[in-house]
Amino acid sequence: MAGYEINAFITALINRRWDEVGMDYCAFRQLTGFKPARISKLLDGGAFLRPEWVDAIANALQIDRLELTLLSIEQHLDAETARFLQDRLASVISGPEWQWLGLIRVVSVDQVREPSTLQRRVIEALLAEDGESSAGD
Repeated sequence: MAGYEINAFITALINRRWDEVGMDYCAFRQLTGFKPARISKLLDGGAFLRPEWVDAIANALQIDRLELTLLSIEQHLDAETARFLQDRLASVISGPEWQWLGLIRVVSVDQVREPSTLQRRVIEALLAEDGESSAGD
């Protein structure tokens, strides 16, 4: 994405999540420690997403940290560098594993929670090569 596109994308993402979680200035300030001027700049697109702000914003607005980190990198550097870092950092996770993670994110209603015993058994059964769960092993 071009510089202005990534800025617009980040601003839209922050505003969308702000609305979805029902955030307000006071709560956001308490969660992040940001002053009102910084909050306003983030919401109107007047501030770059600094890497050191990612965790606070991701936690407050329930945004995936990796996604927000990559957007910050892309905003400060460029898309090619962000993709390079994502490839290098994500190389320990296979393509199929990313597909499963993507599916989980799509079907999750809220922030992803730890799976229940039943959910673990269903996933283990789906992934078992011989059709038998390894939960009891």
